[in-house]
Amino acid sequence: MKQVVKVKFVDNEGEPKGKDYFYFCNVPHIALGDFVNAPVTPRTPEDKPFRKAIISQVNVPEKEIEPFKEYAKTITERIE
Repeated sequence: MKQVVKVKFVDNEGEPKGKDYFYFCNVPHIALGDFVNAPVTPRTPEDKPFRKAIISQVNVPEKEIEPFKEYAKTITERIE
């Protein structure tokens, strides 16, 4: 089941940094505090298409993502 979540990207020490970002998520049983690979648009050829992020909110009302819906990517992988 696809739901709307918010994530924060994490730094090299695994600490959440910056603002929340909206994503769709189809990972079963996703929970607050889970680490995920969040798809991103690489800025350079050396950039990876994913960044490590932490779930900061689950079950976000879909109306909150409405202005960004056409740009929103989908998280498909939980990581350790």
